[in-house]
Amino acid sequence: RRDRHWEDAPILQAERSAAARAGGDAADPFWELVRDQDVTAVAATLGVTDEPSVAAVVPALAAWHERRQAGAAADGWRHRVTWEPLAPAAAPALGGHWLAVVPAGDDPWTTVVLAGLTDHGLTVDTLTAPATAGRTELAGLLTGRGAADGVLSLLAPGTEPAVTAALVQALGDAGITAPLWCVTRDAVAHGPAAAVTGLAQAPVWGLGRVAALEHPDRWGGLVDLPAETGPQTVARLAALLGDPGGEDQVVIRESGAYGRRLEHAPARAGAPWKPSGTVLVTGATGA
Repeated sequence: RRDRHWEDAPILQAERSAAARAGGDAADPFWELVRDQDVTAVAATLGVTDEPSVAAVVPALAAWHERRQAGAAADGWRHRVTWEPLAPAAAPALGGHWLAVVPAGDDPWTTVVLAGLTDHGLTVDTLTAPATAGRTELAGLLTGRGAADGVLSLLAPGTEPAVTAALVQALGDAGITAPLWCVTRDAVAHGPAAAVTGLAQAPVWGLGRVAALEHPDRWGGLVDLPAETGPQTVARLAALLGDPGGEDQVVIRESGAYGRRLEHAPARAGAPWKPSGTVLVTGATGA
């Protein structure tokens, strides 16, 4: 016979959090009495002598509490992404040697970003990637580039996401272990009212989160810059590259820098669904 003498801490924590959101403790002695439908004990706890009256409400009270606890548990599973303003960082002295991978063509936005980073002390070695470059081709271009303190990809605005994926693989093939930062252009909305013009680049953010899990040793992060990038936004990018401060998913705008956060999302009250006309139900038929 085996006896357990330790707690399932994550499970207990989740249950306690759910109970707190429900406004009570699921293990409270009173609610245990209600669940057991111990009318005599419930009446004694409430100081009521009319047990028949208590007996009439205990089943309904038990059902209500069970629904409340179930709702609280589901509430704990609901989260949303928010963007938290980051404290302004002191402008660091970047220095070092960085490799910037850029798309082919003369793009003014790319030129502004690279020139601004150079002004902040970054030494940039630029590698131009063909629009349809694959893993093998990029690995060949990267081989022999020498050591770098960081890799900055500006591919997203001018190439398909597949080229960025190929770059992640090619860096490993070429033995370059410097952290990779991928920059997008107006691809991420940092607030409910924010509109974006570079939505086609958004898959790079999904790709980046996967790369961060698969290659944590050579991953830097994701940065979204505005469509029109000026000295202030480039200065914030330089500060981030110099000292990320633990941030790896950042939106930079003229108004400031914002870090990605995952927070609990409370339920929103809404009118129940009232179907009308013909309703087609698919799935969940057991077939």
